[in-house]
Amino acid sequence: MAERLLFSRLERELELRVREFEGVAAIEVRDLATGKVMSVNREVLMSVGSSIKIPVLAAFYLKAARGKIDPQEMFCVEKRHHTGGSGILQQFDHAAHICLEDIATLMITLSDNSATNILIDLIGFESVNRLLSEHGLTRTVLARRMIDNEAAVHGKENVSTAEEAAQLMEMLYRGTFADADVCDKVLRVLKKPKQTPVARYLPQGLELATKTGALDGVRSEWAIVYQERRPYVFTCITNYCVADSADEFIAQVSREVYTCFSVLNTSTEFGRRLPLECFHHETQNTR
Repeated sequence: MAERLLFSRLERELELRVREFEGVAAIEVRDLATGKVMSVNREVLMSVGSSIKIPVLAAFYLKAARGKIDPQEMFCVEKRHHTGGSGILQQFDHAAHICLEDIATLMITLSDNSATNILIDLIGFESVNRLLSEHGLTRTVLARRMIDNEAAVHGKENVSTAEEAAQLMEMLYRGTFADADVCDKVLRVLKKPKQTPVARYLPQGLELATKTGALDGVRSEWAIVYQERRPYVFTCITNYCVADSADEFIAQVSREVYTCFSVLNTSTEFGRRLPLECFHHETQNTR
C-alpha cells in the first residue's frame, strides 16, 4: 500500500531530526484512524515539566465525578499559595476567591504553578499516580510539587516516556481514561486556546488538545491534532536542551508530522487528493 511508503518517509525524517538535535529527544506519533505508531526513543524515561499537569487535571475531574470534590466550590487563594515559575496567581496582591474548576483551567491554559500546587495538595500524589498505574502508565509519575528544586535535586522528578504520554492522549481521545465524561472534561480544557510549539507552524483554527512543559533543559508537549479523517497524537519530550532550539525543534517536527497527515486527510488509499466532502459517507471514529 502506497500509504506505508509515505509513513516510512516520515519515520526516516523523525529519526534524522532526533539524531541532529542538540540534546536528547523522544517522539511518538499515533494515527488515531488506523492505529499506526511511529516513534523514536519512545521508552526513554524523561523529565516532562508541566505536561504532567494533564494527569493532575484528569485526577481532579475523576474526584469530582465521584463526589469527593465540588468543581464549583470557591477556594481562597492567598499569598501562602504563591509559587514561582509560570502563572498569574503569584502576581495577586490580595486574597482571591476562585472556583476550583477555574483554578484547574489556569493550571492548563497559563500553566499556573500556584494553581497546580493547590490542586496537588487537594487531590494528593497518590490519587494521580494510582489513576496512571490503573491504566498501565506505570512509568508516568507525579513525584513533586511545581518548582520544588530541592525535591528535584534528590531525584524526585515528574517523568514519563513519549510512549506513555501518547498512550494517555489516545485514551483521552477514545474516552477510556477513567471514563468518557472525565475525558470530555479534560479535553475541553486542553482545547482552550494557547500558544505552543506544536501549533507554531500549523494552520490557524486547527483544533488541538495540548499541554506543554518547560523547565531549564526540558521542553515537552503532548498533543492531539484533530482532523476529520486522520486525527493523530503527537508527543515530543526533550531533555538536556537549550530552550529556544528545543521549542523550534518541536515546532518543526510538528509541522513535518502535520504535513504528512494533512495529505492523508484528503487522500484516497491510492494517493489521490479529493475534497473532504467526498469522504463524508465514511464511518468516523472521532469524539
